[in-house]
Amino acid sequence: MDQSEPGLKKFLFWLLAAVLLTPLWVNSRFFFPFITTKTLYVRLMVEVAFFCYLMLIASHPQYRPRRSLIWWAGGAYVGVVALASVLGVNFSRSFWGNVERGEGIIMLLHLAAYAVMLASMVRSAREWFRLMEVSIAVSLLASFLAFAQAAGVAFISTSTTGARFSSTVGNPSFFAAYLLFNLFFLMYLFWRRAEAGRRIAYAVAWVVLVGTLFGTATRGALLAFGLTLFGLLGIGVLRSRAGWARWGAAIGAMLLIVVAATIWLGRGARWVRENPVLERMVSISRTDITTQSRLAVWKTSLVAWREHFLFGVGYENYNVSFNKYFPPAIYRDEGSQIWFDRAHNIVFDIALTSGLLGLAAYGALFGAAGVVLWRRARAARGDFWSAAIMAALLAAYFLQNLFVFDTLASYLPFILVLAWLAASHADAPTVPVALPRWFGSGIARGIFGLGLGVALIALVFRPALANRTLATAVKTGQAGEVGTAAALFEEVLQYGDYQRFEASQQFAQFAGTVGADTRFDASERREALLGAIRALEQSLREAPTDAQNYLQLMELLNAGAAFDPS
Repeated sequence: MDQSEPGLKKFLFWLLAAVLLTPLWVNSRFFFPFITTKTLYVRLMVEVAFFCYLMLIASHPQYRPRRSLIWWAGGAYVGVVALASVLGVNFSRSFWGNVERGEGIIMLLHLAAYAVMLASMVRSAREWFRLMEVSIAVSLLASFLAFAQAAGVAFISTSTTGARFSSTVGNPSFFAAYLLFNLFFLMYLFWRRAEAGRRIAYAVAWVVLVGTLFGTATRGALLAFGLTLFGLLGIGVLRSRAGWARWGAAIGAMLLIVVAATIWLGRGARWVRENPVLERMVSISRTDITTQSRLAVWKTSLVAWREHFLFGVGYENYNVSFNKYFPPAIYRDEGSQIWFDRAHNIVFDIALTSGLLGLAAYGALFGAAGVVLWRRARAARGDFWSAAIMAALLAAYFLQNLFVFDTLASYLPFILVLAWLAASHADAPTVPVALPRWFGSGIARGIFGLGLGVALIALVFRPALANRTLATAVKTGQAGEVGTAAALFEEVLQYGDYQRFEASQQFAQFAGTVGADTRFDASERREALLGAIRALEQSLREAPTDAQNYLQLMELLNAGAAFDPS
């Protein structure tokens, strides 16, 4: 064995584990800090890890990717998304995404690389346990921060979602999706690891995370967790051989029913109405504003899908079709949310952006996972309950995604599960996958190093600088420094990366606000308006299907008429 293998493999393993720290990262000096910080961190860590991985597999074939049903399904999904985007309405947005979501095909490729590295590098059960424990430890720290946030601890940023827990993830629904994975990881580890001390620790952690999940007051996630947990307990009643296990599962299932029924039947009681979490849980109704809005958005998505039935409008282009078929019912007053770039439903999101083929590919990914789990449970030395817990996890994940959408906080543990499945099902070839002889040469390593440098500059460092400048521009504008803010917005636009579209819209909002405010210098207001108009006109030339740019440009032109009526 090459002397470099143990050290490089260990270093790479901990790089991959460090990616799971992503939910904790947030820096207020960035624009969309809860998203941008995590996006840049994942890009940085995955790119460095991928470089190390290439170095490793050049001389150690045993770590090269192995065939798996999961990879065929995952590759098909990424391929369909890419094809739909090429045929879609705005490939640039599909590929790069936007600042608010930090995704795009570029992030899908990073996640795919992360999945392949995990499945290829992590072989032993102990290593998988360790990765899950890293994820659980991060979720516990995030839970601690959520409780501290709710208690008003000074060093914790205040919540933007009232009493609901959001922690460093920044959104209760996204946080709840993340917690779901870790709750099932704890159940899996509790089953797989027999040490009494570990099981006690897992049980305590599980109770803490259940409390945190409850604190998010996310109805979809709580419903998904309750249903899948009830399903597992029901299976326990039917399959457990030990009498105590059957009775325990039956009591657990009955407790779930009693608790749910008590809360629902007591929905008019004072103890429910005075608890913000319980009150939110029982307020599900067709007359609820949020429910009506979601139903209107889903109906619009279904109508819009018919126009691009097979391939959709392209990844990240949901807003284009939604704006075209905008449902007037969701506009109630000036504070209404009218710009939607997600359907808050995974089925409609994929259908509208990647079409029927995208839905089929996404379904195939879950189908492949189901096949692998079934084979694992049926194998001669299979472990039924490990497979059942992971199947319940995937079911809960899919169910809660019928009411929300993914972020990196949920993508990463999902990738961890897929990689675990791929590794457990991978076909180990008797002959290592062949690579060109030059792959292990010094020239190749130099090319890989150069590629890493270019990727880090183009995908991490320059976007970070542009985003920091954008955040500074917005804060400077809010402070009333018109000329300085306008110059900073112009500086962001000069970077020319994917954030220029968000920068032009923020520039327009700033210019529209100060343009009519006579407290500021007239010449500075005029220059800000002209600069924002130029920025929006450029955005329209590059993205002529974005209705938001048209509306903002009209508002700016109306504001500019005060300076030049012609």
